[in-house]
Amino acid sequence: MNSFQHPGAAVSSGSYGIAGRFSLVRFFSCAAVILLAGQILAGTYKAQRGEAEILADIAKEPKKAALYAELGSLQSRRNMIEAAERDFKKAIGLDPKCAEAYAGLAGTRLRLKDYAAGRENAQVAVALQPANAFFLSLLARSDMALSRIDEAVDALTKAIALRGKQTDWLYSLLSQCYELKKDYKKSAEIILKQLESRPWDDTIYVEAAKKYYEAGLTAEADRNRRMAGNAWKEYGELKALRDEQARAWEFFKNGRYDEALEIFRKLASANPDKAYFLWSCGIACQRMGDADQAAGYYRLAIEKDPSFERSYSGLGGLAEETRDYVSAESWYRKALEVKPGDVFATKDLMEVLIKEHEWPEAGTRAAELTKLAADEEYYWSALGYISTKLGEDRKAFDAYFQALINSRTRKDKNKYLKKSIDAGLRACNADPSLRPEIARKLLRHMAPDHPDYPVIVRLTEKKQ
Repeated sequence: MNSFQHPGAAVSSGSYGIAGRFSLVRFFSCAAVILLAGQILAGTYKAQRGEAEILADIAKEPKKAALYAELGSLQSRRNMIEAAERDFKKAIGLDPKCAEAYAGLAGTRLRLKDYAAGRENAQVAVALQPANAFFLSLLARSDMALSRIDEAVDALTKAIALRGKQTDWLYSLLSQCYELKKDYKKSAEIILKQLESRPWDDTIYVEAAKKYYEAGLTAEADRNRRMAGNAWKEYGELKALRDEQARAWEFFKNGRYDEALEIFRKLASANPDKAYFLWSCGIACQRMGDADQAAGYYRLAIEKDPSFERSYSGLGGLAEETRDYVSAESWYRKALEVKPGDVFATKDLMEVLIKEHEWPEAGTRAAELTKLAADEEYYWSALGYISTKLGEDRKAFDAYFQALINSRTRKDKNKYLKKSIDAGLRACNADPSLRPEIARKLLRHMAPDHPDYPVIVRLTEKKQ
């Protein structure tokens, strides 16, 4: 079935000319963006090299830790988190004082929402290079996620003092800290400091005005609103558009598809150059069971913007509903052709390949998804299921075990633990040398009263 993004992510910053201008704080909340911005502004950024170049240098200097750290950074930018962390750890193994590798691990852990491990690695990076503003920003980002706001403020204050100039990214984070403390006045004051390097950017006044209004300081808010000029009007128009869009998706979420469709049609009429709203109409019609009208909207969206991949996925979903899996597969491939690496289109293609019992390629797509969204348990579970169908029990165990680690509820943890046990036992029967490793991993997640506990313990016993 074709996927669609959560309403909150419905309009990307690229969809509207001004949308990206009013997302400064959220923009810098992304660890990957902090990584790049920090490297540029801390003076540690190098022109990005390709994998072949880095590997060629590693072949010449196989014990140079910095090269593995560089390779890890490349893999991280590609969202290949597992490979990135392997390279960062290799760098640390070669040189325990490779600060860049610890910073890289901090960044990947932040992306996986493992904030405690992110902080631990950031602390090591800062200890090795205490005058590195970028490393301090990673530590601050970890502290913010762990609600250690005062410590985050301290780290960012040090980073700003070190940088002197070019501190926009740090001020953005610091403003977030004070917002989390509900000190909106201070948050606004920090935002305005960005004018030192960007005096031409009137959206800074918009952000400051919003914070002053939150603080109840109407006079200051109004003054910044006047300074913002046309930017405030643009912000208001964009906010109104987003509010209306959010209302439509709320109707959609509650199954009130006809009301959602009515709003989407108005938005499509008011924004005739946006394929997104035509696609939204299609999704609503599809949920209402009107396949012909849904297809019409999807095709109109493609005519409007052939690069909008979700329209192709919409047509794929319609084909899949009629069990025309061949056509569905073709549409999903077209979506990926338009936007290579798209998570939603890759997921749709994987699922239809499973229905067609095309196990090898389904496995390839599932593996891609575990790299594109390494913290999503469903993709690991799908890889485990497909690997089982392919008779690759060790691979199935690894996948289900990662789903277990990523799972968020007790129900899911129990489900994936059971699947891990079953796959692990099959893998051990095929290759007894795996018994100690698999048993060690499973026992960390099993209570002694678990019905399979004695069976797994026996795996650790040497055969007489």
